[in-house]
Amino acid sequence: MKHLLTVVCVMLHVPLCAQSVWPVGKDPGLGVYSHAFQQAFTTLQHPAALAEQGAFTAGTYMERRFTLKATNACVAALALPAGPGAFGLNVQRLGFGDYHEQALGLGYGRSLGSRVDIGLQADYFEKYIAGYGRAAVTTFNGGLLWKVTSRVCVGMDVFNPVQRRLAKLGEEQLNSLYTLGAGYAGSQFYVSAAATMQAGRPLLTRVLCEYVLVKQFALQAGVATQAQYNFAGVSFRLGHLRVDLAGSYHPQLGITPGAAVIWKGTEKGQ
Repeated sequence: MKHLLTVVCVMLHVPLCAQSVWPVGKDPGLGVYSHAFQQAFTTLQHPAALAEQGAFTAGTYMERRFTLKATNACVAALALPAGPGAFGLNVQRLGFGDYHEQALGLGYGRSLGSRVDIGLQADYFEKYIAGYGRAAVTTFNGGLLWKVTSRVCVGMDVFNPVQRRLAKLGEEQLNSLYTLGAGYAGSQFYVSAAATMQAGRPLLTRVLCEYVLVKQFALQAGVATQAQYNFAGVSFRLGHLRVDLAGSYHPQLGITPGAAVIWKGTEKGQ
């Protein structure tokens, strides 16, 4: 019961973007607007990023949200090239035995010519509260990426436009999200800005960047208009393997440490 009250208090205090299962220790959207900087987790928020996954990639991410055992979060994602695009699968979970939220996404992204990528993902969300039962809902999200030049890309993503509700737990609303963003990629750095609109919530704006000091080591950071999404991290690369360490800070709730391990195969032609 102590853990359940802790989780409920945290959920009420923090204005959540989309679903609370999405990571806050590190923004999974880092790299969305550049093929060179995309990785397994970029498809969580933008299925069009699957379009240019030219090799099998898989990763797992874990965070201890606000250093609380009851709000541990974990994510697993993979992408498998198929024809002119790729299929993607991701699983997310937040919480503990008496209270947890989890999500499953299955998507496909493909290119339409040399400049436009599109993607669509089917989503399943489930919430469980001890004593109240379990509720679930299915919905979808889709998006588009447009390469304006070889270095500049803009995109949009729409999540749950049909405004589905959880079948139980008081018919809880699953909010719709509309995201617009753009990114610039140089030979050693990447920067992007995105704005997410959600009914009844302040506009969430995020600026993300990554700087590759050497091939094996990079610095990452992000700032946002909601405090828990400010983060900093480092990335280590060795061959096909990549390890990311990151953390975010909320002025009232504290630190969220996170770590990811990603493996990516060799793309054709490389």
